[in-house]
Amino acid sequence: SCFMARLHLGMLGQKSGRNEMAIRELEAARRLYPRYHVNEVSPYTHLVDLYVETGDRQRAVEVMRDLRAMDPSDREAARGYARLVRRSGASAKDVAQAFHEAIWTDLFDVDVHLDAGDAWETAGDLRAAWREFCAATTIRSRSLDGWLGRARVAGAQGRKDAALEALGRAAQLGADEADIRRLREQFAQAVE
Repeated sequence: SCFMARLHLGMLGQKSGRNEMAIRELEAARRLYPRYHVNEVSPYTHLVDLYVETGDRQRAVEVMRDLRAMDPSDREAARGYARLVRRSGASAKDVAQAFHEAIWTDLFDVDVHLDAGDAWETAGDLRAAWREFCAATTIRSRSLDGWLGRARVAGAQGRKDAALEALGRAAQLGADEADIRRLREQFAQAVE
């Protein structure tokens, strides 16, 4: 079919480094059969890679957004979209929202909870950041990044006891001494 020809031409163009031609053919394939998404031969995944490679992160985000709309339950697309939004220079709130949406594709994915916690912390929503770091440590009690996140957020909220408790758990899990010392100093300054 015309779709398959365009798809394979685009993939060949990508493989041979002819990015402009590859993008043109893959976009044509996507227009011909917009619901086609088989991970290894998806025009969406190849286009995202090409747009990132050519420095057009915004276009990569748009293609990934289209893929997310086509299948909102696609876990990899949700995570990929959120990570692309983060790298695209979007606002911290938009990044946090993208990770928040990715959580719903797999509630037990610790890494997405950690990414969401970091994003909410950067966006200044400490309550949402706390929720995500707590989710991460509930799912995986030995999540060092989760405990460090909880310590940072509790410290920023002025909850010294919760911050020190989380820091203690992080220390038990082998947190870097320099990180622990730095966070303790921040807590001491916040209390003063």
